[in-house]
Amino acid sequence: MAIRDSEMRNGVKIDLPLKGITTYEKIIHEEFAKVYGLDLLELYPQHLKVKYTLPKRLGELMYYGRVLQQ
Repeated sequence: MAIRDSEMRNGVKIDLPLKGITTYEKIIHEEFAKVYGLDLLELYPQHLKVKYTLPKRLGELMYYGRVLQQ
């Protein structure tokens, strides 16, 4: 999380350990809630049994830390 957050802020140094939720985490949580209607921190076992497909934007945010430009 710290690496992604640092990259999103042009390489600014991030102090460890993290002392709260990062900007990157906030974006991922908001996007996940927008797509699936769930808060990532409130998943229950029944949610884990569902196969989810990641939309392009959420997938890019999670894997690359940003939305890729075309």
